[in-house]
Amino acid sequence: MSGLRFFAAGALTSAQADLYVQRQGDRDLLEHTIRMDYICLIEPRQQGKTSAINHLMITPLCNNMDMVYLDTSSLCQASESEWYSDLYIRISKQLDQDLIRSISITTPQDHSTWRAFLLQLADQCAARLRPLVLILDEIGTVRARWATEFFVVLREVFNSRQRQPTFSYVTFVLAGSFHPRDLVQDDSISPFNVAHRVRLLDFTLEQVGELLMRGQWPKSGIMSLAARVHYWTNGQPYLTQRLSSYLGPDSTLEDTDVAAARLRREDENHLPPILRRLDQDRDAQTFLRRVGLGAQIQFYPLEDSLQSRLDLLGVLKSDASGFCMIRNRLCELVLSGRSWPSVDQSVTLGRKLPFFWSDPNATVLLKALVSAYGAIEISRVRRLVEQAGCESALIHWNQAVIDTWSSILESAGRQGKATVLIDLVLRDPSVAAHHEHIRSLAAGMGAVGSVGPEL
Repeated sequence: MSGLRFFAAGALTSAQADLYVQRQGDRDLLEHTIRMDYICLIEPRQQGKTSAINHLMITPLCNNMDMVYLDTSSLCQASESEWYSDLYIRISKQLDQDLIRSISITTPQDHSTWRAFLLQLADQCAARLRPLVLILDEIGTVRARWATEFFVVLREVFNSRQRQPTFSYVTFVLAGSFHPRDLVQDDSISPFNVAHRVRLLDFTLEQVGELLMRGQWPKSGIMSLAARVHYWTNGQPYLTQRLSSYLGPDSTLEDTDVAAARLRREDENHLPPILRRLDQDRDAQTFLRRVGLGAQIQFYPLEDSLQSRLDLLGVLKSDASGFCMIRNRLCELVLSGRSWPSVDQSVTLGRKLPFFWSDPNATVLLKALVSAYGAIEISRVRRLVEQAGCESALIHWNQAVIDTWSSILESAGRQGKATVLIDLVLRDPSVAAHHEHIRSLAAGMGAVGSVGPEL
């Protein structure tokens, strides 16, 4: 199996089903579908929403259901009647024709006849004891003047399940990249307010390893390779699969770094659309600069509209401590090259260390620390980190030295311990030969102070 098979230019196909890596979100999606719950699947572009839907549709546990998939972004929006007509035609083509012929309403024209059509459809599904799942993808694009009435019907169908039980045989999966209140502002009439939110999170390191285990790479080195892929992508599904597709059976960790640079140059589908949006958003630029420079900002996308936009754009997420972080290192590198306005660094310099962002000294300092401590027992490094006041439990210790130090520096930066850590390094006699180089780099980053005795 070649690395290229790990990448597809679209959603999962049946030919690639054996490569699909299930996340907790897939299990949640299946569980809620079997229970006929309304489901809301809201994620950034290329997070695997459509692939998860396709995987659901071929799951054996759903064989007793009918599933209809609709990309609502391509529905005719010339008029309300044409929109509903197109919606009906696409639904009817995917269902048993005997079922369709048993429904007297042949073409809904507005929200009222749409509701009547759904009731007749539910009656027929109940008579056949075969539930129906209507999957409406790219639902965030439905913003025509009649959209509110359309969503009101979906909510009303849910509310009517008690007095009209056959409606329990019809449910909806509402998928896309959107904020529900941008479509329906009143929670009392919104179908999103009664839907179960299913999250498709980035791949964990173990899930990246699971993906690579299905390729032709030597099993003995899979997790080291997976760790390096995860280092660059932080598990973002599109970037993870695309980067993996560049790797051959004999690829090394250094080859992965070269492949990451190639991906940054060649990708046209993920990073460029993000940049085009950000280049038009001055507030987003300033905010991301602050995050990149180490400002500790709590991640509350449901309360902060700017955070919500950046979350749905796929550029911002929460770190393990609940603070805002740039989604992955590839994204960090791309954003660092933008000619955006600078921000006041007075609250971060000397307190946070802006690794992997705009300061070219950052990666050089990382390499210098790796060179200094590469042959030193990890227990000594752990003691140094703990003396600096960093939470050692947040460090990924069982990795290559460069990954461990990267984790140390990023964790220290987030906790405001970067200056303390560097000063302790400069007082460590076991790496005295490296002090001058490390001091000059750190001084250029405003990360040198005066603390503590020698180790």
